[in-house]
Amino acid sequence: GHWANPKLAANSDVTRALVASYEALEAAAELFDLQALYAAGFSFASADVALDAYQKQFYRFDQSYRHFHYAASQVEPMGWALLHSLRDRVEEIYSGWFVPQLGLAWAKVIEGDSGLLHTWQVPGWLNQQQFYKREVKPLLDGGLKRVFVVISDAFRFEAAEELGRDINSRNRFKAALSSMLGVLPSYTTLGMAALLPHQSLAYKENANLDMLVDGQPVATTEQRSALLASYDGMAIKWEELLELGKDKGRERVKDARVVYVYHDRIDMLGDKAASETKTFEAVAATLKELYDLLGFIINNLNASTVLVTADHGFMYQES
Repeated sequence: GHWANPKLAANSDVTRALVASYEALEAAAELFDLQALYAAGFSFASADVALDAYQKQFYRFDQSYRHFHYAASQVEPMGWALLHSLRDRVEEIYSGWFVPQLGLAWAKVIEGDSGLLHTWQVPGWLNQQQFYKREVKPLLDGGLKRVFVVISDAFRFEAAEELGRDINSRNRFKAALSSMLGVLPSYTTLGMAALLPHQSLAYKENANLDMLVDGQPVATTEQRSALLASYDGMAIKWEELLELGKDKGRERVKDARVVYVYHDRIDMLGDKAASETKTFEAVAATLKELYDLLGFIINNLNASTVLVTADHGFMYQES
């Protein structure tokens, strides 16, 4: 507590690295505890059981792994070797045990004539293409003046859990977490299109296989804004919204009943070979940026309800 005091870390590289070392140790310890808890491996009676288990417990494997590597990366510049052997053990647990074990158990409930891939529907679960109809429209029909939808590219479940926990521990906002069944194939172009209000989704027969929503292209923010205009809505990038400030921001959204705000940090870095090793740094930055963005929307744009979601998640292994 004394030697690794976060309050003193801003003034000392050594203290900052000590804080990160302890954070890495805590994350690794949780990972070891989780493995011991499920030493026999995983087995699911059905897809909904598997999905429920991930939401309640298994996401912690991904979260602890991310926390460890993010903390360890902050220790590396000091040239200390104290985490090197622990890094190998963490990798053995996550990449050598958790990912393949979960993959095998998941495969058994998605394959075959009665598997999830056959229907891609789970009782009680929302499919991603139902998002606007089932999550946004009822709020508007219920009398809400305006709904903000923040879509963060590749923002995965375990990061959303952390954001929700952070919001609920820090201020007057209240966050609740729920899940959707993503579209297949799970990638940006289709996921972004599915989240928009629509009657139909289709591919354009061109070299890029562009998505068409109700016959309209939706690859850019401007095109999405044009589509949303017929629903009394608009689309805007998160940086642009923040740069407008309070007064101009209010003026910009005043005629819109639904505002789609697009955020891209994780996918921007993690989906490129040159920067993919910065994936966990991107998640840390995203958590802060989304927290600040939500604060700006609620405090300055008179919003009472913001929905935060993603087009898809991601998988990342340090090895």
